[in-house]
Amino acid sequence: MKKKTIIFISLLAIFCFGNAQATWEKLEKYHSTTAKDGTVFFKKSKINKEEFLVKIIDGKEEVIRDLAKEKIVLFDMKAQNKNTLWSVLKKTNGISNISIYVEKWNGSVWEQVGNNLLVETVKIIFGYDENIYLLVKDYNGEKNILTLRGNEWTKINIPFNKEQKISNFSVINFDNIWLVTDKGEVGHWNGKKLSIKKDILAPDAKIEAIPGFITLITKEGQIYRWASDVIKKPKMKYGINLVSEKRKRDREMRIKKSKQK
Repeated sequence: MKKKTIIFISLLAIFCFGNAQATWEKLEKYHSTTAKDGTVFFKKSKINKEEFLVKIIDGKEEVIRDLAKEKIVLFDMKAQNKNTLWSVLKKTNGISNISIYVEKWNGSVWEQVGNNLLVETVKIIFGYDENIYLLVKDYNGEKNILTLRGNEWTKINIPFNKEQKISNFSVINFDNIWLVTDKGEVGHWNGKKLSIKKDILAPDAKIEAIPGFITLITKEGQIYRWASDVIKKPKMKYGINLVSEKRKRDREMRIKKSKQK
């Protein structure tokens, strides 16, 4: 009886584990972006060279584009919500006919946005103002920031010297851009002038700018935060210096305590 039980359990284990192993997928690459509403989009690359753009919402996967079938290379993508995805794509027709362009998915249809880009690489950045910006590197190795004006990608003419190249940037609005150079310098563009902050160097750092605060995240994981007075939307209540407000509250608290004594 015991022998029959052991044989049955062994066969059951082989059957179960055999089926479980058949459900695993080996993925070579993983590129993802998460929207504010929690929807995840990612590039799924299989070992047989199939590549898809996939959306995950409420735990369910939905293929929204077959990249391999269309012979398209994905450079970068950013999601705004479950029905809005921006992507930078490269398509090759023949040996020398290469197109690099931005497309927007509206939940059902893909549509090209702006003109084709004569660049080598492209990275998408969302501004705090909800506009889209591109960090591009041309074939001469120069890096520039582009924004969409009508149907044309337009260069923002920030006056860099020959030794300065943009590594990363963050946008509050068109005339309020914070950036990190490849040497780790932190700069601010106010629409007319580029000023370099001399008190910190953070090579390859990520920078995140919102009205009132600038955050740097270094490649080692160190985080720096700086309270900014440079606010370009005076009509909105963004111009509060949070550090000054805290000092004011602390001072009022000290005065209150001294009166109680």
